[in-house]
Amino acid sequence: MSKFNLDIQINGQAVDRVTLLERELERAYVALEQFKSKLGHKGLKELFKDEIKQSDDLLWNASQNNDYVSAETFVNVTGMKTDEFLTTFHHFQETKMWAAHPEHYIVDGKRGCQDVMETVGHFGGPCLFRIYYVEKFTDFEPPFDPEFPKRLLGDIELISGGKIKMRAMHQFKDTEEGMLVKLNIVFPKNLPAEMIENHKWHLAIEFKNWLTLAYNAIHAK
Repeated sequence: MSKFNLDIQINGQAVDRVTLLERELERAYVALEQFKSKLGHKGLKELFKDEIKQSDDLLWNASQNNDYVSAETFVNVTGMKTDEFLTTFHHFQETKMWAAHPEHYIVDGKRGCQDVMETVGHFGGPCLFRIYYVEKFTDFEPPFDPEFPKRLLGDIELISGGKIKMRAMHQFKDTEEGMLVKLNIVFPKNLPAEMIENHKWHLAIEFKNWLTLAYNAIHAK
């Protein structure tokens, strides 16, 4: 018997696996957006209330330890500068915030903060937290890289109550061709190691999409 293989054709033209996967992913995001829009914020919170409690408890209990660990991802961007991206990013509507990652359930922007329901580190179910965008941290002194002068910083607290030791600490540096980005979420150290490691992939996925959406929005004007 021959080795398993698929040869797909549409309108007489061969369709390669990558093209098919891209189309599948596109339709999956459309289905997710319909699902999230239909349920709404209230419906999503009710549907996942047990998972939210479990994830919130995990983050809260881990935050009783004073040690930190970073989940870092680096991006080299050409064709767009830091200010262009940040200005566009801060004007994204919720559907674009959803579109950045399949595990973004709610990203509800308010003045100076966002309510977020997402699965952190591809681990377990979603948690529900609020991120406050700040100029600097008042109770935390992270080792910023002085070569990356522009920052997107966020203090995070659980909506169920209580500030946790989890912070957004993204740094940007313009280059001749675009920018370098150091993405970083600081976590309590005693969370599961796979959760920390997988959140590096979460950052890569969401910022790949946000950066692409921002670039397309800028050049559509």
